[in-house]
Amino acid sequence: MANDISLDKSIILTGSNMSGKSSFIKTIGVNIITGYAINTCFAKDINLASYNLHTVISVSDEILNSQSYYFAEATRIKGIIDNCDNSSHDITNIVLIDEIFKGTNTVERISIAHAVIQYLTKQSNTIVVVSTHDIELAKSFEKELNIYHFSEQLTCGELLFNHKLLPGAEYARNAISILKRCNYPEDIVSCAESHTDKICEVMKVINID
Repeated sequence: MANDISLDKSIILTGSNMSGKSSFIKTIGVNIITGYAINTCFAKDINLASYNLHTVISVSDEILNSQSYYFAEATRIKGIIDNCDNSSHDITNIVLIDEIFKGTNTVERISIAHAVIQYLTKQSNTIVVVSTHDIELAKSFEKELNIYHFSEQLTCGELLFNHKLLPGAEYARNAISILKRCNYPEDIVSCAESHTDKICEVMKVINID
């Protein structure tokens, strides 16, 4: 499934598991790199400006240095912030972050991610493309940034993905459906579904300005 995107404005991607968020962000990065390196892109058409590419896509903890996944990600993003702060205004910074701050708890993840995205997008020469499972984070930028999502259809008990980029933050969660496909015990599935309803009610009161 082909998708068109314009990087004239920062983007937040939401979507269910396996729907295409990470692949889409990696595709943007790969096309920028191959476009500059070998004058070839995996696209029908592409227009590239003068970009500095920064990515936080593959992060791992560093046990030998006593660094958790979150600490490693926080350090990497801080390096990007410093580079963007000190960059020339003649070059546009493209910042790709896959599942921002997924290594920490929900409340602080949404709060910190919002602050970081807001800081970076205030710079006139920086464009951010971020993926997240937190609909609340995406909705907090609905009036400022471009919000897209990937989703799927449930057909005859099977999840079917079309990997089509759609506008807006809403999507159908599928994590529990995947547990069913993996034949988890019904007690676990029903308990997870029950707690999901309760947590959703709590999350509705979150309002980020």
